Amino acid sequence: MPLIVETRRGRTEYPLDEGIRIIGRDPHCDIAVADPSLSRRHAEISVVGDEIVLRDLNSKNGTYLGTQRVREAHLRPGVRLRAGNVWVYVKSSDESIPGGVLTHPPEAPRTEPPTPVPLDAVPDDEAFAEEEEPTPIDESVAQSAAADQPAGGTRLVVRDNRWFVQDSATGTEVEIVPVGRPSAPGGAAQPPAPAEGSTNLPAPVGRPALSAAPARIQEPPVAARPETVRTAPVTVVRSRRFYMLLGVAGLAVLLTVILLILPNKDEQPPMTLTAYYRQVDAAIADFEAHNPGKALGLLEALQRQKVRNNPQLAEIVAEAIRADMTMATDFPNAWEDAQAAWENVRDSSWQSERSKDIAAERWLWIDREYDNMASVNDARRLAEEGKFALCLDKASSVGADSIFSEEARELIAQTRETVVSTTLDRAERHERDREWDAAIAALEDVIKYKQEMAETLRPRIAALRQHNRESIAIQEAKALAGDGNIIAALGKLRAVGPESPYSAEAVDLAQRWAATQSAQRARGAYNSGDASRALKILEDAGLAETALYSKIANVRDAFEAAEKAFRDAEFLVAEEQIEKVLQLETDKNNYYAAQAERMKTGMTKRKSDLAQNLLDEANLDVRERRFAEARRKLERVLLLDPARDMTVLDRMTELRKDAIMDYNRAINMMSTRPEEARTLLQEVKDRLPVIDAFYGKADEQLRRLARVNRSSDEGETP
Repeated sequence: MPLIVETRRGRTEYPLDEGIRIIGRDPHCDIAVADPSLSRRHAEISVVGDEIVLRDLNSKNGTYLGTQRVREAHLRPGVRLRAGNVWVYVKSSDESIPGGVLTHPPEAPRTEPPTPVPLDAVPDDEAFAEEEEPTPIDESVAQSAAADQPAGGTRLVVRDNRWFVQDSATGTEVEIVPVGRPSAPGGAAQPPAPAEGSTNLPAPVGRPALSAAPARIQEPPVAARPETVRTAPVTVVRSRRFYMLLGVAGLAVLLTVILLILPNKDEQPPMTLTAYYRQVDAAIADFEAHNPGKALGLLEALQRQKVRNNPQLAEIVAEAIRADMTMATDFPNAWEDAQAAWENVRDSSWQSERSKDIAAERWLWIDREYDNMASVNDARRLAEEGKFALCLDKASSVGADSIFSEEARELIAQTRETVVSTTLDRAERHERDREWDAAIAALEDVIKYKQEMAETLRPRIAALRQHNRESIAIQEAKALAGDGNIIAALGKLRAVGPESPYSAEAVDLAQRWAATQSAQRARGAYNSGDASRALKILEDAGLAETALYSKIANVRDAFEAAEKAFRDAEFLVAEEQIEKVLQLETDKNNYYAAQAERMKTGMTKRKSDLAQNLLDEANLDVRERRFAEARRKLERVLLLDPARDMTVLDRMTELRKDAIMDYNRAINMMSTRPEEARTLLQEVKDRLPVIDAFYGKADEQLRRLARVNRSSDEGETP
């Protein structure tokens, strides 16, 4: 089922396959139709199976089904849609409409569907050629569309310069010909003379009579026939209704012809678009000649003039000129409105030969002047911020032909008067703050603004550059000293001269770093185990009162005391001194700290060996009955090696048992053998600690024996 697109120039057939197609004036559309009444992308045609849907794409002139504007409509045989002034419909296989009545009279088969011919004039092609946007639709086509959609009663159909009256209810068509009207070139012949029994309609007075042309009344067939054979003409008048229909149709034709042929002589013909555009261009020329008043008068006259297709160019150009005149006296507040007005002219669908160019020129001029205004404002702001070079650059960027050029020149002059003194003050402030780079930049700016001061300022700038180098040398020296590279740091300080503002700081740093260097040498000697040499270096550098000197001396003394106590097996003293060394020196790489750790480890082993030797000696002393010596050695073993406490306690327990047995023996022999008893009691005391009960008992018995001996010597009885 193909798609038919019908314009004034003819119709074109397009195949319809599955998918979506765009119809419009743009050459890139799927169905491109060079008709100015169409929008660039007017409508979308969607084909899905047997369903064909046309959707309007918000076109300017719209899409109509009869007189009703639609956004979407289904295309099927018998449905004709009007897009602008273009007809769109689908072609069926038998060219039939619902009801089976052919829209063609019975004649030779046609390849095109019947098309109602518009009865009113349409805009000429020259006018359309000047337009870029869709041309407003021709009202005659809209009227024809209304007539083409039956709403009950009769309607007039014009086809191939032949006239037919069609009954909308029955589909019957009757051909009519105005009396005396010549046949169209190549069209239908004049109606033949009335046959016998024919009837002519009475013609009204003063109007040409219409006669019923010989025709055959077509009764609606039961089913649509693919082809109808026309028979010989006959005159058939069956009823009064037929005469009424024929009379109404004739009257309609007559009125239409009168309206078309006899226009109102008092009404002036509308101005063509070409003439209208020439008048607009003349107004634009007056505006360019600095005569906006004359231009506005011409444009206002054009607005009152009747023009074909009712263009609006004069109105929008006049509005732009008025906005331009307002902008000339108040640019900051009116430039936006003026630019928007000229933008409306530039983008308008109504364009003369000059309107688009002047709109673009004025738009660009306003844009350029806005930039100039912004440059002047930026220059003022930069001057207030003290950025004089940028201020002068901004002000100098304003063109000599700009409306802001005078303001820019005044600003440049004012800026140059103040920039030198302001910049000199800024340079002095930077010098006081030792901001050498900023001071140098300020003085160089002064030279740019006032060349005659260059000879005076050049030596000052050179001195500032030297101070800047000295400042950098000080910073680099501090960084080197922080990394421990004192020698390199002192070398950097040599770049500071005696007259430099940094000379006092450099001397102080040199002294402090020299002392630091001496301290580093002393620390090196101390870490390597030569504490005496380290102390001598610090004394020579005048650092005997420093914390480093005190630390090295204390570590040396504690270490030497620990060594002596270790050699003498005075382990408690040795441990105390070793702990002192380790508290003073936490660097494990230091000689004294490392030796103290080794001494501490060795002392543990030595204490264990000594405890074993003492334990062996105590056993020997017990066998040789040197109980006091054995007990002292066992007690020392407990102090030296707590891990041997069980062994020591077992030995002491045995000593106590033996002591208790000897105590009992001594008690028994006190009266008979007092000397042996005394010996046994003394051994009891030697075996036991002072706090033991038997130690006290043994001591009491010894005192008793002593009293007995004294009494014997004196001759007394105990």
